[in-house]
Amino acid sequence: MPYLVWINDSGAIVDRWELGNQPLVAGRGSECEIKLADQRASRRHFQVVPRDGRYYISDLESANGTFLNDQRLATENALSTGDTIRVGSTILTFEAGKPKGLGTIISELQKESEESGKGFKTMIREITRDQKK
Repeated sequence: MPYLVWINDSGAIVDRWELGNQPLVAGRGSECEIKLADQRASRRHFQVVPRDGRYYISDLESANGTFLNDQRLATENALSTGDTIRVGSTILTFEAGKPKGLGTIISELQKESEESGKGFKTMIREITRDQKK
């Protein structure tokens, strides 16, 4: 099931919303399914609509605009995995599947460690190095 994931400046997941078979509206308004705590967000800022097995985003005539991959939305656009949606200083990411939990990540690292012969410290050092690039 696809998700919109709100990640803060430090890279931590703040919130996540599952996208089902109903349209979802994002904004500051209390009636919005995706509530944005951003003063530059309109009460009803953008919507995500499922159609034909895909998800489409459109701006709802917001005052400050909705940005998809740093481009201001002028028309409805289909979302793809990894797309970023920016409203003010809030950044959401579209993910086609549920993000992995810590237990899954640790299990995958353990399996990779066994297969490669590398220890956890070496793997963490490599991951950290790759994140700095």
